[in-house]
Amino acid sequence: MERENHGAVRESHNYKQQVHIGDNLVLTAKGRPYSNVLSRDGKIVLVGKRNGAEHECKVITGSAEHKIAGHERMECYACHTAAVPQCFGCHTEYDRSRAGYDFMKGEDTPGMFSESEDYRSLYPFPLALDQRGKIAPLTPGCQTFVTVLDEAGAAVKQEYVTEFRGKKQLRFAPVYSHNMSAKAVGCSQCHADLRFLGFGQYVVSGQTVESSLLCEKGDKHPLDGYMRMQDGHIESFSAVVREHSRALNEQEVRRVLAVNQCLVCHDNPRDFIYQQALDYDQIDKCFNRAAAK
Repeated sequence: MERENHGAVRESHNYKQQVHIGDNLVLTAKGRPYSNVLSRDGKIVLVGKRNGAEHECKVITGSAEHKIAGHERMECYACHTAAVPQCFGCHTEYDRSRAGYDFMKGEDTPGMFSESEDYRSLYPFPLALDQRGKIAPLTPGCQTFVTVLDEAGAAVKQEYVTEFRGKKQLRFAPVYSHNMSAKAVGCSQCHADLRFLGFGQYVVSGQTVESSLLCEKGDKHPLDGYMRMQDGHIESFSAVVREHSRALNEQEVRRVLAVNQCLVCHDNPRDFIYQQALDYDQIDKCFNRAAAK
């Protein structure tokens, strides 16, 4: 740290151990210095803000599990998130025929709001590309269905879904859930469970994947997924918001699933084969070998 008026220095004024000029601060993923994480003598040190206690942070990114070929775009928390709060199907009703109550003003107001929801989940969670172009967990945000009743109680709008990017669609957003775990999501879970790929709860029928968690007020709204497979064709049908964010495309989904052919025999992430660049053409040859015979 070179300036005494730097934000990290000012922020640390209330800490037990403050940052000083000359301290070598660790940077966040966005290039901003932490106010309590330092690099000292080749070690990363986390300083407790309240008590000033120092904790050495073990650096494990060089281990075999963290150098798997094909995982270069993974956010750390894509594998190490233990849970993601997910609320599906938020039904908001505004009834002009009834009186509401403003708790801030302490008085009645024209029109009453009410809400209900379909389903909540913590695990598993879908993955897609975030703002940095890396694969990260998603959470629904927000799945709002709006109903408006006029003064006579007649529906002016019924389960209305707002437009986003020119069409009515539900939305998902990249999220950092602050639920980190030392234990990562298992390889076979992420590569074989379609819920991690954005299909939600599902039923497989031939080359088609059908959503099984539907909105209780309309069977045309799959809630916990944003991907579909119809006769072998894969596409996204809900929006992934945030700039530069998007769902995995068909080629990416197929590559994720192709690794299952390796995991049958090579289920240890430390296996040497995962340190080498994946040859998807060779995987296809292995997969089609039985059919060729």
